[in-house]
Amino acid sequence: MNDREKFNLAYHESSHAVVGCVLGREVEYVTIIPAEGEAARGKVKFVPEDVTEANHIAVVKRALVYKLAGFIGALTCCGESDPNISDEDFWRHTDTQLQVAGFGREDGETGDSGDIKELLQILQQSEQDFESCKREIAGKTIELTYQYWSAIKALAEALLVHGKLTGEQVNPLLQPFGIVARRGPAVSYGELYR
Repeated sequence: MNDREKFNLAYHESSHAVVGCVLGREVEYVTIIPAEGEAARGKVKFVPEDVTEANHIAVVKRALVYKLAGFIGALTCCGESDPNISDEDFWRHTDTQLQVAGFGREDGETGDSGDIKELLQILQQSEQDFESCKREIAGKTIELTYQYWSAIKALAEALLVHGKLTGEQVNPLLQPFGIVARRGPAVSYGELYR
């Protein structure tokens, strides 16, 4: 992995981690060091959350927001993203990224693109106004990524130095930005949390 790819990956994974934490997820670890035998690929592992019939749609929506934040973070660090991007352009770009990335890997793991496709399918089957729901998710993804950009940058810089950070190492990095590791969302955005 060259320096540019490492830089992009650090911002991509940091965006997942920070937005996930803002949405109530707790980081177990985040890494930009590929697992043995894998192509250049990082990972954020969150502590598992309790999913019930009553909250599964909210969980899906939150997961889409923090999964999609990785795309925005990687583009922003390269100067290729616009905080005023329209929801329509956001999804057009996301669809392009999903096509480029493919919808899965040969080893059976899905990666971001497979996860996003699967989450969108779940949402489409459960939401009557799917397009409105997609607009809401796009808006929240863009809003949270830019709102917490300083935290994303701090975490990305730490990842570039250390390669892998545990949740215990991530938490103190995020606290100065008002992000406290705990179960349950740090911010409330109505429908996203029902």
